[in-house]
Amino acid sequence: IDLDESGNLFLIGNVYENGRYKTRIVKYDTLFNLLWESFDSSYMNIYGNDISVSPNCVYVCGEAWDTSTSKWVWFLSKYKMDGTFEWRKIVGGNLAEENHGMCVKSDFEKNVYTGGYYWQPPGYNWWIEKRDSMGNYLWGYSVGLSNVHDILFDIDIYGDYVLIAGYKDIPPTWRWAMEKRDRITGN
Repeated sequence: IDLDESGNLFLIGNVYENGRYKTRIVKYDTLFNLLWESFDSSYMNIYGNDISVSPNCVYVCGEAWDTSTSKWVWFLSKYKMDGTFEWRKIVGGNLAEENHGMCVKSDFEKNVYTGGYYWQPPGYNWWIEKRDSMGNYLWGYSVGLSNVHDILFDIDIYGDYVLIAGYKDIPPTWRWAMEKRDRITGN
């Protein structure tokens, strides 16, 4: 869920239809009247996991099953404010393996940050990435140990920082974890 400056509500979800999942994006006004909806069925099964509204666009992040590689791919998509698709980028920490896009957030400078996790045998690692409004890669950062399962679930912008949260497989149990990264450099 996210809101624009006028209080309009944007939702991301998934619809099962004709034996496959597709992503559904909707925009409602402040009285909950449907203004538009957009569907993405570009993969056999595609799941939108998070949405972020900036002053001039909407970003969506999620994961899709790539039938050509039999792996999950992490995508970041941009839509115009009227729901028209602009671009999609495949992102992640190890593009030769499975990647799961879980969260997205945009800043006041029209940059977009996406977070999730990727498979680096024998375990999962966090991955955060920053792109400009055209989808150009600015920086990416891996967090985790490749022999455990570290899963990133949320991302936010606070001043000059990118905040990320998820859990880490720290024996003997899973533990919630949070990190703070510089918004400009990712360090």
